[in-house]
Amino acid sequence: LAVTWSAVVQQIGLTEAGRLCPSLQLAAVNKNEARRLVASQCHVSPTAAKRMILAALNQKENSRCSFLTALCDEREYMLRALRAHPLIVGEKLQAIQKQSSGNDVRELSLLMQTVEGAILRLTADTLRLHGYEVAALIADGLLCRRVAFLSTGLTSQQALSEAIAAVELHTREQLRVDITLEIEHTCGSD
Repeated sequence: LAVTWSAVVQQIGLTEAGRLCPSLQLAAVNKNEARRLVASQCHVSPTAAKRMILAALNQKENSRCSFLTALCDEREYMLRALRAHPLIVGEKLQAIQKQSSGNDVRELSLLMQTVEGAILRLTADTLRLHGYEVAALIADGLLCRRVAFLSTGLTSQQALSEAIAAVELHTREQLRVDITLEIEHTCGSD
């Protein structure tokens, strides 16, 4: 959802995006708070809430709780912003719209997947330059391992931090998308 939020902000500005898409903003900027809110409103675990937030945009409407309903109601702004995103315009947009056959839910999913795919490719390329190998793509994430121990004098954690900073910078500069990488697991040592 961070990709979609970034596209909305680029198109209409931060203030207007926050006013028109407060649910998207919360889900993208403070996802743990969004998960807690959905968990509370729907009486489910935060893990189930995470799945519900992602699934909500793949449904025409969602009345499970007020947050998910509001998120679905913001879909038109998400669509408008992603259709105008530089990674989408032109032939890609035409192909996506043809594939979605006028179904806004399907179109939004394809638009989001297209931008996320570009981000994953750039992330993999940037990590490779920093001595990491992508072992697998997992949904909107990557399973990586460090394969090249460049003689930089950095600890493993410092090297990882440097690689993450490079990915975030390259994504912002080359794709015009602000992302924050999260590390779920690390193993190994210097």
